[in-house]
Amino acid sequence: MDKSMTMRRELALIVVWLLLTVGIVANVSVQAQQQEASPPGTPAVYEAILVNQGNDSLVLPQLEARLPAGSSYVGLAVGSTVRREAVQATGQLVWKGPFTLSPGTPLILRFWLAPGPSAVAPAEIEITAPTHDGGTFGATAHPIHLSAPPHREIASAGAAGDLSVIKVAEKPILPPDGDPWLSYVVTFTNNAPLSTTLERISDTMASGFEFVGMAVGSDIADQPLDPSHNPVVWQGPWSVPGGGSLRLRYWVKAAGEAGVYQNTVQASSNGNLIGPAEATVTVLGPHLSLTKSATPVALTTGQVVTYDVTLSNQGNYSGSIALITDTLPENFVFYSMAQGSEITDPPTGTGGVLVWTGPYTVPPGGETHLIYQVHSGGTGPKTNLVIARDGQGEVIGTASSQVTVDPAHVMLPLVCHNFSQSPPPSLDETFENGVPAAWTPFVNYAGLDPNFWFWSGGTGWGRYDFSPQVAGSRYRGWGLSMYLADETEKWRDYRVEAMLRTSRGAKHTLAGIWFRGTHELQTDLQGGQVTGYYIVIKPTTDQVLLGKIPKNQPQFQVVDWVQSAGYPAGIEDFYWYDLTVQVEGAHIVAWLDGTKLIDWTDPDPWETGTVGLVAYAHEGAQFDSIHVSGPQ
Repeated sequence: MDKSMTMRRELALIVVWLLLTVGIVANVSVQAQQQEASPPGTPAVYEAILVNQGNDSLVLPQLEARLPAGSSYVGLAVGSTVRREAVQATGQLVWKGPFTLSPGTPLILRFWLAPGPSAVAPAEIEITAPTHDGGTFGATAHPIHLSAPPHREIASAGAAGDLSVIKVAEKPILPPDGDPWLSYVVTFTNNAPLSTTLERISDTMASGFEFVGMAVGSDIADQPLDPSHNPVVWQGPWSVPGGGSLRLRYWVKAAGEAGVYQNTVQASSNGNLIGPAEATVTVLGPHLSLTKSATPVALTTGQVVTYDVTLSNQGNYSGSIALITDTLPENFVFYSMAQGSEITDPPTGTGGVLVWTGPYTVPPGGETHLIYQVHSGGTGPKTNLVIARDGQGEVIGTASSQVTVDPAHVMLPLVCHNFSQSPPPSLDETFENGVPAAWTPFVNYAGLDPNFWFWSGGTGWGRYDFSPQVAGSRYRGWGLSMYLADETEKWRDYRVEAMLRTSRGAKHTLAGIWFRGTHELQTDLQGGQVTGYYIVIKPTTDQVLLGKIPKNQPQFQVVDWVQSAGYPAGIEDFYWYDLTVQVEGAHIVAWLDGTKLIDWTDPDPWETGTVGLVAYAHEGAQFDSIHVSGPQ
């Protein structure tokens, strides 16, 4: 302790003795040297000194302090004459007494306090205590420096072989939700009749453990040479009396990860090694990891791949996972949850990212499986990445898997006499590089403008949009863009999938897929006449609707609604959905995000036709990743 500090204390005690003749009970707080600014979360020592200025002894039942928000109590610091640790409850610290204050004798309270990561260490903390007459006795605790005593030359007799050392962790098991603070006690025992000298002590901290500071009850008050260095080293010398012992006690912050940790201490005396001695601390908690597999790993375009994400817990407490995301490869589209998955909720998400929002529990020593199926698309090696996060958004683990997609092989029939058959349906379009010319907006009646349909995109992404507002129009009605490549209107049986969404805040907006559609050029009209079916999502009623466009209807918004089904999960604007339609003969089936909602057989079906995208909107709708393949 520096000279100015000592002088201030002596002056305070003189003031106390001068006041004794008054015979009143009051308090004097002695402010020590201010603590320098510490990094966020670094513990600091606070000191309060209480002095009885009366003529009679004063008994205090307890000491109390309001714990600053975001802070945590570590423990008593070396030099404290209060020896009982505080009880912490609901923002309060309570040191249980009784504490007897003799006249003029100071009661020193020193303790370590750790602010949270975002908390700022307060400059002072009020310490109060009730008195027998209902009053309050108190002082102010200020942050201080713990100064090491000066170097001492100690003559020594005896042999180092008479010294032994043991180390104990006073809190060897830490629960997962408790404070990370614990103290180590290292005791050196001298079995010889004469004193001996201990010159140096070093403690090799376990991974993730951090030295905090010296604790009350330590015979050694010296701070280590460099508290942030590992091993932590104290430089003596210290005398260990013959037949006696020397006690080193200090606070550490334990690692945040679950596991079993060992700290090893050793010392030197007269050039001889003392120890080592070890103490074990078990930090309880989950130990989560994840792996991922894909089946099959070799497939053809349009084939379904099954992903199995295994969440494992090798810890001794249940683990909780708040969020799981899977970034799908380009042209891959979620199909459905698979049998055996313990997480059964279908994912949410946009832009090819599947999102499962928990919490999901992984039992200690157990596993939780997330199994789901995805439609493949494109060709070549395809890799996707799964990330699991905890409730604070921290990454628990990542895993990836790779599959290889080959072009679909078309098997020729054994009898090839009818070469006028329709070509096999096949389309993979992500709009990443714009909108191909085969996409033809329908402009058959007044008000429609081909500029209502346009491309939005950037580096590595793209989509096909419909919005009359962009063209400066107040039009609200149906819009259709048809895929009119060669022979596509001869397509017969197929499955078509598309990612689509309606604009945020749009009223009565619909978006969907046109299929089994035909187009007839009309020389006296701006566009042409169409027939076919379409399936749309309707957010305002959480419905999926199936419509049929009759013949000889130049305005294709005149349709027959033939089927509708409610979507239990609800349909939201500005949220990407996977809409899938399969048509075989007269049988039409539709799924939304893997949930079957439409299953209808048309007694008078359209038998062939191409595909397209439809919207009923003023604000707009967006489309992406349309895929056409044979039925499954």
